Amino acid sequence: VCLIVRDSAYKEKHQNWKRDWSYHSYRDSDIDTYESAALRLADKGYWVLRMGKAVNKTLKLDHPRIVDYANSGYRSDFHDIWLTANCSFALMTNTGIADVVYIYRRPTALVNALPLGHINTTLNPVSMWLPKTIVWAKNNNPLTLREQIDTGVIGFIRTDQYEQAGVLVVDNSSQAIIDTVLELEFKLTGRWEADSVDALNQDKFWQTLQTWEQFSKFHGQPKSRMPDSFLRLNSEWFLA
Repeated sequence: VCLIVRDSAYKEKHQNWKRDWSYHSYRDSDIDTYESAALRLADKGYWVLRMGKAVNKTLKLDHPRIVDYANSGYRSDFHDIWLTANCSFALMTNTGIADVVYIYRRPTALVNALPLGHINTTLNPVSMWLPKTIVWAKNNNPLTLREQIDTGVIGFIRTDQYEQAGVLVVDNSSQAIIDTVLELEFKLTGRWEADSVDALNQDKFWQTLQTWEQFSKFHGQPKSRMPDSFLRLNSEWFLA
């Protein structure tokens, strides 16, 4: 399993052209919040390789099947491509090397994803993506999908846009990351138990998202999905 978590290190080290890259810091997340998910996968027998050509933090886990490959002497550009092209699946955020996962059609649990309107929906049907939560800065209430569309937040691609709109970006919790990647693993191994509400939730999500005026610019026929586990827990407010 390739663990791919975006932070600011790559831009700062390899693309430091006297440019302030913080305009898309909303895409970053903390590798520490992925440790519990990595341990759950390793305990199931998977090898988990933390990817990255440059990273801000080490992966502080002591498990024989968890490798901080990004900080190892084995990391190379060739290995980066080979591993992402041949992994069983990827737990990742939306960043450069993730494109190789897309190209080779590897199953994907894409978490901490933003903006929701630009998410890649052409992956294979078992792949899914979990967006960060957007909350109002004034009261910390989360924005519904409809509110994200109506305010334009659904398509924001700069950190300052979120700030100017009076909203905050909240990363996925460790538990939400676990739930999403285990849902993917269960579906890949034929052990996922579908609920009668799942199809209804997915239909309502897509019907609402398609009302966004720019939907056709970014999406054709959607293949990948929101996590059923997320919608079961949050549909009452998120799809309101």
